[in-house]
Amino acid sequence: GLVMSRYKNTQTLVDINGRNYKSRTDYPKFPLKETDTYYVTISGDRLDLLAQRFYQDVTKWWIIAEANSLEVLSFEVKPGLQLRIPQNNGY
Repeated sequence: GLVMSRYKNTQTLVDINGRNYKSRTDYPKFPLKETDTYYVTISGDRLDLLAQRFYQDVTKWWIIAEANSLEVLSFEVKPGLQLRIPQNNGY
């Protein structure tokens, strides 16, 4: 499966008062690959459950969201949406 963290490129910075904070996260890119899987969502599908199904890891939901340019306000996805599911290609 994909072994990567969505926080890989996030830096810990220090503000003028000495408090730590995280920089904006620049997510990895997922270019189109012949090995990508496509899935059409049905009622009840959620990003975390799809990540479990395709990657065996609920925490990888962000890969599906990022690959499909989804604005994530909730894990729920509407039925009939075609999603590209990137597969492990050396990420």
